[in-house]
Amino acid sequence: MAFSGTRGYSSYRGRGSKWKILLAILLILVILGSVGFILAREHMSYGTDGKLHFDPPWAKSDASAGEDAPSGEVIIQEPERSTAEAMQGTLLPAAPLTAETLAEAKAQSTGSLVITLKDDTGAVYFDSAAALAGTVSTADTTAAALAELTGGGDHTAAKISCFHDPKAANADVDGMGLKNTGGYVFYDGNNSQWLDPGKAVARDYVCGIAREAAELGFDELILTDVSYPTAGKLDKIDLSNAQPGEDGTDGRQLVLARFLREVRSVLPEGVILSLELPSETVRAGYDTDAGQALSALAPLVDRVYVRTTAAEVPALETAVKAASPECGFVPELTERPAGTVENWLIIEN
Repeated sequence: MAFSGTRGYSSYRGRGSKWKILLAILLILVILGSVGFILAREHMSYGTDGKLHFDPPWAKSDASAGEDAPSGEVIIQEPERSTAEAMQGTLLPAAPLTAETLAEAKAQSTGSLVITLKDDTGAVYFDSAAALAGTVSTADTTAAALAELTGGGDHTAAKISCFHDPKAANADVDGMGLKNTGGYVFYDGNNSQWLDPGKAVARDYVCGIAREAAELGFDELILTDVSYPTAGKLDKIDLSNAQPGEDGTDGRQLVLARFLREVRSVLPEGVILSLELPSETVRAGYDTDAGQALSALAPLVDRVYVRTTAAEVPALETAVKAASPECGFVPELTERPAGTVENWLIIEN
C-alpha cells in the first residue's frame, strides 16, 4: 500500500518544534523584559506627590535639575549668594505705601527704606497678581510710590510674612491651611491661623508673591514667619506633610529649608534673600516647635535679621557667623546703635 505511517510521525514532530520555538521566543521576551525593568529601576523614583516618576538617563545631564535626596525630595540647585551691601535703614509701618508717606520717610531718613509688602494678617500691600482675592490693600498712589522708591538708586528692601497668614489659610484650608489632627484649620494660641509649609500650594503661593515683589525692583527681600506655630495646642498640629528625614532630621526643619531653596530659585539674579528669626532661636541655635535650626537656615540666606537690643548684638552676630560665616547679621533696633556696628535696621518700639 502507498500509505506510510512515517509521514504521520513526521507531522507530529513538526507541531512539537513550532511549540518549542514559541516557548523559546516567550522566554527570551521575559528575560529581556526583566533586564529592561532592572535597568529602568535606576531611573525610577517616588516624587513628593507620592507618585512614581521615570527620569530618563539623558535628563540627568541637565545640571540644573539637581539630584535626588535620600528621602526622595528634589534638591533645587542653589545659586551663588548675592553680594550684600551694608544695611543701615528704617522700617516703615505696615501699610500701603503712598506718595506722601514716601516723601516724609525720605525727608527723615538718610539710609535705606524698608517696607512691608505682606504682613502677618495676610494683607498684601501692592498690586499682586499672585495674591488671593480680597487680600490686596493699596492706595491710589501706591504703584507710583513703589516705582519711585525702587527706581531712586538707593538700596531698598521689602518684608514678606510667609506662613502666618489667616486670610489664605481660611480661604483654602485643604490646599494651603495648616490643619489640626481632627482635619480642621489649626488655631494657634492667639486664635490665628497659618499656612502649612509642607503643602506645595502654600509654598507656591508665597513664592509667587516674593517673585513679584522682587520684580518691582527691590534689592532685598526679608522673609518673616518662616516657621510653624509656637503657641497653642501644638501637639494637635497635623504634621503629616512634614515627614522626618531618613537620618531622623525633623520634618519641619526639612520643609522650611526646602521652602528657602524654592524662594531663591524664583528670584531674579542679584536679589538679596534675608530671613528674620527670633533672638531666642538664634541664641539657642534652634526652636523645635517652629522647625527652625540656625545651622540649616543661615547657609541658605544672605542675611539674618533679629529683633534685639544693642547689648545682645555681639553674641547674636557670633552665633550667626558660627552657623554660616558667609551669612550677614542685621540687628533690628529701636534706635541707631553707637560704635562700629556695620548693619542695623531701625524699627518702631
